[in-house]
Amino acid sequence: MASEIRFTQLAGSTPAESGMPWLPTLASVAAGLFTAALACPAPQTKAFGAVETLLRAVFAVCLAGGASAVAARASFSAFGSAAGGREVALRYAGIGVWFAPLAVFVGGDDPVASAAALVTAVLLGLATARLLRRWETGAGADDWRIPHGRPAFAAVASPGPSPGLHYALAATLAVQAALVLLTNARTGAAVVLAGVAAFLLAASPVLAPAPSRVATPLRRLSLGLGVRAMSAGALAVFGLLPDVTYVAELPEESVRPFKHHRRAPSRGVMDDRDLHAGAILLVEAPRSVVLTAPVPVQRPVLASKPRPRTDAIDFSGEYWIFPSPMQRPPENSLIERATPLTYNFTAVDRSPLIMRARQRLDAPVDLRCCSAIDVAVNNGDKQPGTVALGVSLFLSSLPRGPRQRLGPLPLREAGPAVLRYRIPARPVIGEFDEIVVEYDLRSPRIHRSANVAIESFTLIRRGM
Repeated sequence: MASEIRFTQLAGSTPAESGMPWLPTLASVAAGLFTAALACPAPQTKAFGAVETLLRAVFAVCLAGGASAVAARASFSAFGSAAGGREVALRYAGIGVWFAPLAVFVGGDDPVASAAALVTAVLLGLATARLLRRWETGAGADDWRIPHGRPAFAAVASPGPSPGLHYALAATLAVQAALVLLTNARTGAAVVLAGVAAFLLAASPVLAPAPSRVATPLRRLSLGLGVRAMSAGALAVFGLLPDVTYVAELPEESVRPFKHHRRAPSRGVMDDRDLHAGAILLVEAPRSVVLTAPVPVQRPVLASKPRPRTDAIDFSGEYWIFPSPMQRPPENSLIERATPLTYNFTAVDRSPLIMRARQRLDAPVDLRCCSAIDVAVNNGDKQPGTVALGVSLFLSSLPRGPRQRLGPLPLREAGPAVLRYRIPARPVIGEFDEIVVEYDLRSPRIHRSANVAIESFTLIRRGM
């Protein structure tokens, strides 16, 4: 039966004398991740050339790798005179270079970006685990020669389960949690758990072979760093290509800050003439909207039959789609006769989108006569659970006046649906002549419009 190793810290030892360089590793990872998040550029939105794309990727990779190397070497120097400082820098730079492509892909909301982010996280976890395993077997100590002769922990062998079982169990749980998060469009959290799972599998003393104890020459370390840097740079270039982050989710149209396409988008360079500052979608066939104020129901003692629900209208307004922090689409916005079911709009600079459906009525309606309002929608979105709809009622003559806000209510399933919004017994306003449906675009699709069309509104009289 395998033995369980229990560690007891010896008197007089310090955290710096620990057998595993956890603190320098954490400092290196934090520095590389923070630097990549700040310096890594977003996917291109203009017609940059191949040379500039390559330079942007190389800059991000070098900056992230350099930050990891500097943080690791500084941490080792703070706890002792590390004679092998160059080895420390090269090994930790090999970890840091993976943060650049990870920062590019982790913000994507389509299968291509998610898969690339998962692959990068797995590579990062494997590299980190291998580095720590090398230190554990003694090769790292021989290479870097940190001057601490006395061990920090004494090992006492006792019977117990195999240590590899704990690693395997934790890695399995991490993989399962990552799959659950990925199916719920939580790409960032899924990427973190995938990297943790890869780290646990590679760090297991049973599941993964121990690295060689032979000291590695500087030339070989430099060559390995170059291979990792080129691989990370290739992934970063792929992520920085125009439209690559959104190619799987753009059927026909998009604008700029949406990209606007008449045909399926390609991976090539996009013309700036396809970019727009906002969008207004009009319904296919304008209809006259006539809605009278409902009369409160007086229930007789003997009712022959229930009164029909008559106060219903089809949606005949317009959709506004524009980037935050604007208040409305600008004058040069794209104007088309269509619905959100056939168009996709993506903010190429990843700024949050504001999406609204506006319906004007011919005459004011007494809100106190209504107990609820039903909103019929057609949900064709491919990311269920990321869209909620709220309703605002107000008078168009007082655009800055008080509003009655209802909801928001989430859309959980695709297809036709009816959302019922309850109106309070004492509403904020007495009457309204405009209905605005506000789309609550939730992470990770806050920069991409929803494929949800408004079909009709139905006012429910009190007492029904």
